[in-house]
Amino acid sequence: DSPRAGALYTAMCMVFGLALLAAGFTPSYWVLMAIMLVIGAGGGGFQTLNGALVSHLTDPAYFGRVVSLTFLAFGVSSVVALPIGALADAIGERNTVSISGAIVVAITLLFMVAQRATGPGAATEPTPLRARPGR
Repeated sequence: DSPRAGALYTAMCMVFGLALLAAGFTPSYWVLMAIMLVIGAGGGGFQTLNGALVSHLTDPAYFGRVVSLTFLAFGVSSVVALPIGALADAIGERNTVSISGAIVVAITLLFMVAQRATGPGAATEPTPLRARPGR
């Protein structure tokens, strides 16, 4: 029920994306190990807040459906791994990781713009979905 959960969620996405971008450009193994800690913190924070926000904003009547869509991302990651691996073979692992980070940052920036366009407090005080009567 934190009023800053939406802003923290967005920040964790940005930390994750920027750390991925940095990992692609890092010059040494030891620097990469430090960046991997940041990637883990950003990804872990994003996933934890995602679950918390989804459970907070979803009407109980739709909770199973919404959670199943949320977990669909884990299945999609397995399918996307093959083309990402092919891309890494074609352009190199560092370039692929950098591109992945840039995509995460771009999507997060678009999300931030969309939040601002919906008005103040949109990210921190979302309106929960309600089930219609008879459903």
